[in-house]
Amino acid sequence: MGGKWKKEKFSELCTITRGGSPRPIHNYIMDKGIPWVKIADATASNSRTINSTKEYIKSTGKQKSREVFPGDLILSNSATPGLPKFMGIYACIHDGWLLLRDFNGLHKEFCYYFLLHERENLVSQGNGSVFTNLKTDILKNHVVDVPTLSEQRAIAHILGTLDDKIELNRQMAQTLESIARAIFKSWFVDFDPVKAKMEGKQPEGMSEEVAALFPDKFVESKLGMIPEGWASGKFSDISENIRINIRKDAINPNDCYIGLEHIPRKSLFLNNWGIGADVTSNKHRFLRYDLLFGKLRPYFHKIIIAPFNGICSTDILVIRSLEPHWYSLMTLGLSQESVVDNVTNQSEGTRMPRTNWNQVGSQPIVIPSKKVAIAFDALILPMLQRVVEMAHENRHLSELRDTQLPRLISGKIRLNQPEDAAA
Repeated sequence: MGGKWKKEKFSELCTITRGGSPRPIHNYIMDKGIPWVKIADATASNSRTINSTKEYIKSTGKQKSREVFPGDLILSNSATPGLPKFMGIYACIHDGWLLLRDFNGLHKEFCYYFLLHERENLVSQGNGSVFTNLKTDILKNHVVDVPTLSEQRAIAHILGTLDDKIELNRQMAQTLESIARAIFKSWFVDFDPVKAKMEGKQPEGMSEEVAALFPDKFVESKLGMIPEGWASGKFSDISENIRINIRKDAINPNDCYIGLEHIPRKSLFLNNWGIGADVTSNKHRFLRYDLLFGKLRPYFHKIIIAPFNGICSTDILVIRSLEPHWYSLMTLGLSQESVVDNVTNQSEGTRMPRTNWNQVGSQPIVIPSKKVAIAFDALILPMLQRVVEMAHENRHLSELRDTQLPRLISGKIRLNQPEDAAA
């Protein structure tokens, strides 16, 4: 059995320092420079690590801020307080972050999970009229029960292995999505197979059978030059908005529920959702593989493939292909940056712009022949299906991690580890 746990102040286990902000901050923000970590960078995904930022500051700003390096552990202290993250890049943090270093008797990876476990307790000690602020002294004076280093390492290994698999799935889904988008762009935006055939070449990475489905010339259309035999159209020609309303009192408490808050930005990969028991108003019903398009603030680019049958917010458009062979074309087409930008520009409302199916469905698209659409779907659909499978796997892994984390961190489950020599 592991050794006896000790009560320690957090300040005795590591150094805790606050970030800093050069002011006025707008004088330091740049398109390029030192990555500037904001809370939104941490909440953009469920990853343990921050690998990119939306904003940057001038190099002169680092003298008035605090530098962080890959491997550093930081903790948010405002806006969304108590959220720990590892740094994957060199950056600077503002005063909404705490930096934890110089660990003494505390394993850094264990500390990450410990902070997750203690988050509610820490945040409840914060103050602030609009946002809860987690002051540095709150964390420094927080008393915790700490196991021996050997048991800390064992706990971190178990939980870290689950998170590593979740992250691997997320990266694989991102890679598959990138590959699918690249093929979509090549076939239906750049028309590479048609251009290759016009030059008497075999289209790259394509079988002769599939290449034979493409024409070898362009013709004029209202969308410009398009492949011969293809059509200028709009997304409502290949898809439709499904509106199946369900009253709150008819919702099954166990139904899977997707709200805008669950949908990530710029990713077809869903990794979080709720249940019908949490629903307080009428919703829409959808089927597995339907495309869910967030219509409130469309510039957030919240568009995902439904990984199951369920219900969703009425602020989400449920879109389904008119024929099976249009599915992959519809999914990748409607989630293009250019389409989302056009929809955003046409949206109504200044503070809370909102789109609708008339605007989304009217977006232009070059519609290929049915045979090309079938070939594209045969190539892309397995990738999209794999993305959906990984969403389910990640959900299961997350539930397993979230179930075991409090049991391990609290000592309800003890790991049989040899005592540390220093203990």
